[in-house]
Amino acid sequence: MSREKPTPKAAKPGKFTLGVPINLSQVDDFKAGQEVKVLIATGDGTKAIQSQTVKLDQKGASSASFTFPEAPGDVRVVLGPPDASDDELLGLQTVRRSCQLSSGRMPGS
Repeated sequence: MSREKPTPKAAKPGKFTLGVPINLSQVDDFKAGQEVKVLIATGDGTKAIQSQTVKLDQKGASSASFTFPEAPGDVRVVLGPPDASDDELLGLQTVRRSCQLSSGRMPGS
């Protein structure tokens, strides 16, 4: 994932958007146009909430945006292969980041 932190923000009253910047430029075998699945899971990592697939640009960067009816509380962001199901992705050893979104802030921010 990028060194930038996922960005929680209130989109409109009653809506909550989480932006996830992705930078895989330091991954040895990344290729421009390569797809990566981005999954939002419960904070304990046991249940998928939403997922989408994004394509990397020439520099290995991309972003994903997720919208919720309200702040989803603590979540885990998981990156992995685009062909993995949400349940499979939860079980893989891959890039993960926990986020405390109930307060609208990232840990350490």
